[in-house]
Amino acid sequence: GIAFAPELEQYKLGCAQSDNIVMVYKWTLDSTDSSCVWNGKKSICNKFSENCSVVAFEWPKRRPHEVVYGLADGTVKVG
Repeated sequence: GIAFAPELEQYKLGCAQSDNIVMVYKWTLDSTDSSCVWNGKKSICNKFSENCSVVAFEWPKRRPHEVVYGLADGTVKVG
């Protein structure tokens, strides 16, 4: 699954990938074109490696600095 950060001033996207990794990507605004965030620099700001498939992913609105994800073995983790 994927989810955008709930805070609008944070340009972050979390992604549960098929290789058992949760990645959080961050965008910075392009100084020459601040009208479109997608034109800015992209970087990985967090990476969580797991031993089994990530089957659920959520970015809670009340906890904008944490991601919650579930694994195929029933474990729920906060990152």
